[in-house]
Amino acid sequence: FRTTTTDLGVQTARAGASHVVLVTATATVETVSTSVASPSGKVEFYAGETYLGSAPVHDDGTATLRKAVDRAVLNAPVVATYQGDNLFNESESTPVDTD
Repeated sequence: FRTTTTDLGVQTARAGASHVVLVTATATVETVSTSVASPSGKVEFYAGETYLGSAPVHDDGTATLRKAVDRAVLNAPVVATYQGDNLFNESESTPVDTD
């Protein structure tokens, strides 16, 4: 298996009611070594212990989740976890604060 890294960028915007926030979380999964293959599979997104959802990894290595959540959910940092596939190991991003 090949080692991967996962980077995460998070943007938030108010979505209607004051307690609802639209979260756009984009994870970038990259290989540590040179490879002709690209990571595939999915990335799961969490805010603390709260599961936000998952998104497939595209050919460019990105996975994007767009979801409306209660603002209180974002009191915890957001983390992206790449689940790995048949060739690549899983990896996790550093936590991102949304304040």
